[in-house]
Amino acid sequence: MLVSVLGGAGIANIERSAEVHELAIAMPWLLGHLALTDKRNEIMKDNIVALLDKLGYEYSVSSKYDSYEVNLYFDDNRKQGVYIRRKIEEVSGIAFREIWSPACYLPSKLSNAVAFRLLENNNYRAIGAWAYNSAEHMVYFSCKVTNNMTEDELDAILVAVASDADRLEQKLMGQDVL
Repeated sequence: MLVSVLGGAGIANIERSAEVHELAIAMPWLLGHLALTDKRNEIMKDNIVALLDKLGYEYSVSSKYDSYEVNLYFDDNRKQGVYIRRKIEEVSGIAFREIWSPACYLPSKLSNAVAFRLLENNNYRAIGAWAYNSAEHMVYFSCKVTNNMTEDELDAILVAVASDADRLEQKLMGQDVL
């Protein structure tokens, strides 16, 4: 039996087969699962927003990085931007997100010497690690965390990520830009 389906270029005829039948049976489940996953992601995103609100942080949405952007201010009048990725990744059913902060933008690609020093420095980190965005020549400090943090845990991680990135910014750039 032939069945017509709407394709990208118009209507195409395909022969109904066991695979098509199985797909037709699985489609409602798949669509329902995707809708639940989207709903779960929205709830998890709202969890971070609720925590930021409880902590009294002002934040905005960075469309460039699809993240919540939070500015932390230090006693020495320095400011450091921290980004909380809106996208949630799951590993073995556990939801994770990335919290990161830029330390510097380099004029060209990362040198081997600086890359080696950053990798070596990662050995001494309790949480997080130095990373490099080659498209922007940006060195940043990144921490992957579970999404079910408490207020105190989120606050501690935001401060730790901002502090580490700000220290490297001071050392490499000698000024407060980020």
